[in-house]
Amino acid sequence: MKKFTKLFLLMLAFIVSSSFLFAQTQFEKDYNLAKQQQIKAAYVQTEFVTPTEPADGTMAQGDACTDPFDYGLINDPPVNSATTFAGDADWYEFTGNDDMTVTVSLCGSAFDTKLEVWNDCSDPGYAYYNDDACGAQSEITGIPFVAGDVMYVKVYGYSSYYGAYILNITGVLPPPGPDPIVAFPFVENFESGSFPAEMQALEAAQSHAVVSSSESNGGAYSAILDGGSSSGFSGGSTSCTYNQAFVTNVSHHASINMLVQPVPGEPGLLTLEFDKKQNSGYGVAGNRRYSWYRVMVDGVDIPDKNGNTYYWASYNQYNGPWDLMEYDLTAYQGLSSFELTIQTSCKYNYGAYNGGDWSAIDNLNLYYELPPGSIDGHVFNGDGLTISGATVGIDDLGLVTTSAPDGFYSFNPVQIGTWDIQGWKEGYNLVTSSVTVNTGANTVHDIILTQPGMVINPLQLHETLNPNEWLKDWLGILNTGDGPLGWTAVINYPPGDAAQGYQQDITKVKIRDFSNVSDKGALSTIPGGNGQAMNTRGLECPDGSVFAYPAVGANNGYTSDGSYQSYQSFAGATGAFTTVTGFAIHTSAPSGPRELLVEVYQPGSTPGALVSSTIAIVDPVNTGVQVIGYDTYSYTIEIPSCDLTDGWVSIYATAGGSPTWYWLNTFGTPSYPAMQNTLVLPEGLALCLSGGSSTSGWLTLDAYEGTVAPMGG
Repeated sequence: MKKFTKLFLLMLAFIVSSSFLFAQTQFEKDYNLAKQQQIKAAYVQTEFVTPTEPADGTMAQGDACTDPFDYGLINDPPVNSATTFAGDADWYEFTGNDDMTVTVSLCGSAFDTKLEVWNDCSDPGYAYYNDDACGAQSEITGIPFVAGDVMYVKVYGYSSYYGAYILNITGVLPPPGPDPIVAFPFVENFESGSFPAEMQALEAAQSHAVVSSSESNGGAYSAILDGGSSSGFSGGSTSCTYNQAFVTNVSHHASINMLVQPVPGEPGLLTLEFDKKQNSGYGVAGNRRYSWYRVMVDGVDIPDKNGNTYYWASYNQYNGPWDLMEYDLTAYQGLSSFELTIQTSCKYNYGAYNGGDWSAIDNLNLYYELPPGSIDGHVFNGDGLTISGATVGIDDLGLVTTSAPDGFYSFNPVQIGTWDIQGWKEGYNLVTSSVTVNTGANTVHDIILTQPGMVINPLQLHETLNPNEWLKDWLGILNTGDGPLGWTAVINYPPGDAAQGYQQDITKVKIRDFSNVSDKGALSTIPGGNGQAMNTRGLECPDGSVFAYPAVGANNGYTSDGSYQSYQSFAGATGAFTTVTGFAIHTSAPSGPRELLVEVYQPGSTPGALVSSTIAIVDPVNTGVQVIGYDTYSYTIEIPSCDLTDGWVSIYATAGGSPTWYWLNTFGTPSYPAMQNTLVLPEGLALCLSGGSSTSGWLTLDAYEGTVAPMGG
C-alpha cells in the first residue's frame, strides 16, 4: 500500500499532495493520486481509479508492520483511507502520552473489515483481533495502553473484500485506582451491596462487574462478572480457547482490581482465598467454554494451589457448586506493592440461556497464613507410668489418635492457636487440658489420665419390715482413686413366685421357631362347643390396668397352641406395662404350670415389628367362672417394661401338651381386632395389661447418681 495522509481534506487535496511530490517516484505519484480519487469516490461518488503495484514487486510504506503509516497520537482525528484490491492491508502505528484504555474502530467503513492490534512487529501474532463488532465492520475495545508505548494496527478485509475505511483510535484515562490494601486480613463479603474502595470494578463494551443479590454463599450478596451479547466474542461453545478468551475477546473482559501493599517483615505466608461459582449456558457437560476466569498479579496469570492458572465452567449450569479458590502470594509479599486482578471472559450476560455466562465471587480473604505447628507427648497415669491404647483428640480440629505402646502420641500439622485436647481410656476419667500451638514450632504436651476406685459398704442390707413399717438406711460409696468417680444406681426388684403375689420368674427370653405354625385356612376353637355365653358375673381385669379388655359374653376360645398362634391388639394404653394377663378355657383341668410365650409387637393393621419376646413358666389360676360348661383360668406373665400406647400381644403355649390352650374370647366394647395365624377373628380375645405386681416401687433412693471426689466418699 502507498501512504495517504490522515490529514486529507477535499478542499486541500492538491496543496497537500504537492507538498511531497518532489520526493516521490512516478509510481508513488500515480498511486497517491488514485488513492485520493478512491476516497473521493467513496464519499462523493466520483470516479474510482485502481492504482497499480510496482512491477518489480517492491513494497511501499504501509504494506508491512515494520514500515507503517503514522496514525499519530491516541484521540487524534480519524483517518479516511481505503484498501484497493482483494488481500490488500494497511499497517499503522500509534502512541500516546498517558496510560489509557484504548478503542480501535473501523465502524462506519464501506466494506466487510477485519482488524488486528499488535504489541510489537516481532511478536508471533496479534495481541487483539476482531471481525464484525459493529455489523460487518470491526472494533476492539478495552485495550490497555502504557504511556510512551507504540502499538500497531492492521486493517484489511474479510475474504476478498476491500474498499474505503475510517480508522479511529480513541482512548480514555483509567478511572481512579482502588485504595491500597494495607491492613490484613482484608475480608470482603460484599454485604454492603457495593464494591469497597479497595476494589476497582472494570467493565468492557460487552461485560459487567456488579455486586448483586442474585448469587451469594452464606450471605445476601456477591460480586458477579458476566458477559453481554455475542458481539466481539470469538470461539465456539465447546472450542473457545484461552487465547481467544483472554487475548481476542477483550470487549468481554470484566475485572476486579486491587492494589496490595504487603507489610514488610510480616510473619506468615500471604494468601488469597475466595468462593467462586461459574456458569456457562451453552456447550455440553464437561466442555462449556463461554465462561472463563483467571487471577493475575501485575497482569500475569498466577496458578492456584491446585496448579491451575485458569478455569472454564466445564460442568456447571444453573445451580453449580461454590468452590474455594486458594492462591499462594508469597512470591509477591516482598514487593512494595502489586496489582491483584480477578478477571473473567464471558460471552452472554447473567440470566441468558441456561442462566447465562458468569462467575460469582464471595467471601474474599487476603491474609497472612501462619505456618502450622505440631504437638507430641506421652499419656501417663497418676503414678507416672505410660498408658498405651489411650485415645487422644482435639475435637475442634477433628484430630484423633491412639497412644503407642510407650504412651507416645503426636499430631502434625496442627493449626496454630489454643485448643482443648482430651485423653481417655476405658477405666480412666476423660481428661481435658489446654494446649497452645505456635507457628512453625512443636509443643510438647503430656496427658495424665486419672483413675477412680469404687468401694461400696455395706454390700448387702438385711432387714425385715412389718406391715406399714418404714425404714431408712445408708450405703457408703468411697472413691479410692485419683480421679473423680461418677456413679449411677437403679433398683432391680428380685424375682419371686407369682402364686405368692411376687414378680414372675422369667426363665428365658428368645425368639421362637414358628415352623410349626401354619395357616389351616379355618379358625380353630373348642370342638363341639355349644355356644352358650358365660354367666353375667364376668371376668374383670386387675385394678390399675393400663389396658383392659375383659371377657364379656364369652362363648368359646381360640386355639393358641401347636400350629395355631393367636394375637390381640391394644390401643390407648395409659402407661407402661410389665405384666400381661390372658384368660384361657380348658376342656380339662391343667396338670400344672404351663410354658407360655408372650410377644409384644408394634401397631398396625396386623402385628408389626417384634418388640419383646418372653418365655415363662406360669401357674394357671382358676377363675371359678365357667364358659360353655368348661372352667376358665387366668395366666399372668411378667415381661420387660413396654411403653407402647398401641400394639399387639400374642400368648402362645410353646410346649403343647394337654389340655389345649384356648384363648377365651370376648364381645367387649369397643372392639379391638384379633387374629389367629393370618386370619381375622370375628370377636376379640380377653387381655389385660398392667404396670406390674404390687411389690414393685417399695424401695426408693435419695439419689440415683452423683460424683465422689478423689479419695473421698
